[in-house]
Amino acid sequence: MTRSNRFHYITCGDPAHPPLLFLHGFMGSAAEWRRIVPHFSDKFYCIALDLPGHGQTTFQNDKDYRIEKCAANLTALLDTLNISTCHLVSYSMGGRLAFYLAIFYPERFEKVIIESASPGLQTEHERRARVKHDRKMARQLEALPLNQFLQTWYSQPIFSFIDKASKPYQEMIQTRMKNDSSMLSLSLQLMGAGVQPPLWEILDQISADVLCIVGEKDAKYIEIANAAAARCRRAQVKIIADAGHNVHFENRTAYVKQVALFLMAS
Repeated sequence: MTRSNRFHYITCGDPAHPPLLFLHGFMGSAAEWRRIVPHFSDKFYCIALDLPGHGQTTFQNDKDYRIEKCAANLTALLDTLNISTCHLVSYSMGGRLAFYLAIFYPERFEKVIIESASPGLQTEHERRARVKHDRKMARQLEALPLNQFLQTWYSQPIFSFIDKASKPYQEMIQTRMKNDSSMLSLSLQLMGAGVQPPLWEILDQISADVLCIVGEKDAKYIEIANAAAARCRRAQVKIIADAGHNVHFENRTAYVKQVALFLMAS
């Protein structure tokens, strides 16, 4: 199969309104935001895309999966859409990309919402361990049926607060089943946290207003969010009750409220 260079994306709202770009997490897609976008499409031009290795986005070269090239390709997409500046909403893997974009393309992003994401692993030891872990998970992705891998993935402690019996969870799993396992494997190996360049020492270069959102049950990312925000010029942290790692899924009402307040603040 020949792959072409193409971001798949969906839009909602009036193109004359301020643009709002949504970046999903690992194994997600533009559909990740289908219950979130309607809350913002009356005031913003919402663009939700599939990141490389996910959904219907296709890229020809493995290098396009890496965070540096992904960021360059994404800003090129904004150029084709005649969008000079926009706001960012991001989650997990998409949040790591959002940190990168805010640092290296500061003129393109005005307000940045980062949910449950890290600017990278700080030590070489941590990065080597994560690369080893991600390679193991990538091998599982290629060896197991995707439904079995999803069961393994969501059995991780970080997702223990999600109601696995709920209808929304089952719908999320069905959406993730539409991904290609081999492409997800590439994403995990080439854009995982272990291979991402650590950004901690240059977080002070972010000029945008930043909102770091974390769930009250996600102690690890509360610590990360507070540490990252302390290094940014204009950052704040909001801890959402009754939520773990996937805040926008676990407590959508509170998440939408905080994002709306942030976006509408002068």
